[in-house]
Amino acid sequence: MCPVIEKFVSDVTFIQSNDYGDFMRQTNLYLNELDQELKRLPYKDIHEKIAEMKNYTQYHPTWNLEPTLKKILSDAHYIDSLLHGHKQDWES
Repeated sequence: MCPVIEKFVSDVTFIQSNDYGDFMRQTNLYLNELDQELKRLPYKDIHEKIAEMKNYTQYHPTWNLEPTLKKILSDAHYIDSLLHGHKQDWES
C-alpha cells in the first residue's frame, strides 16, 4: 500500500469517537491532508474520488458512522489501486 494511503487508513481507523460529528471533523482533517499530499499528481480520477469522499462524509452525510467508515476505508483502498495503476502506466 502507498505510504500516504496507509497513513490515511491508519489515522481514520483509530478515530476514538462514537459521535458522528467528531468522526466527521477528524475524517475531514485527514481527507484534507490526503488531498494535500496527492494534489501535485495530475490524476483527475483520484482527485474526484477524494472530493466524493468529502461530499458523503461532510456535506451529505447519512449520520451513520460505521457504514461511512467502511465506505471511507474501501474508497481509500480504491485510491491506492488507482495510484498503482497510474504507476504502471508510467513504467510501461
